[in-house]
Amino acid sequence: MDTRTGIALLAAGRIAVGAGLVGATRQTASGWLGRAATTVPGGRVAVRAVGGRDIGIGAGVLAAMAADASDEELTRWLLVGTVGDVVDGVATLASGRRSTPAMASAGIAFGAAIAGAALTIALKRD
Repeated sequence: MDTRTGIALLAAGRIAVGAGLVGATRQTASGWLGRAATTVPGGRVAVRAVGGRDIGIGAGVLAAMAADASDEELTRWLLVGTVGDVVDGVATLASGRRSTPAMASAGIAFGAAIAGAALTIALKRD
C-alpha cells in the first residue's frame, strides 16, 4: 500500500468514527465516557462536537487529496488529526476511567495518532 492510500484510509476511518459519534452518540460513546455522560445534553453535545471535528478533518484530507494537494498540505492535515487524537487519548486517561471500553478508546486514539505520525514520516520520505 502506498502512503497516499494509507492517508485516504485513515481519513475515511476518521469520517466513519465521527459519523458514529454524531449519529449514534449513546451507542458509540457510552463505553468511552460512561453511560451517564451520554444521557445528559451537555455530554451529547461534547461527543457530537468531537465527531464533527473528526468528520471535518477526514473530509479535509480527502478534499485535499482530490485537489492533488502538495505533501506539505497533507502533512498539515495529518498533524491536525494527530494532535486531536493525542488529546483524545490523554483526556481519556486523565478521566480516571479504567474500564475496558475506556482503555480501548484511549488505545484507538493513540493508535490513530501513531498512524498519522507514521504516514507523515512516510510522506516526507516518498
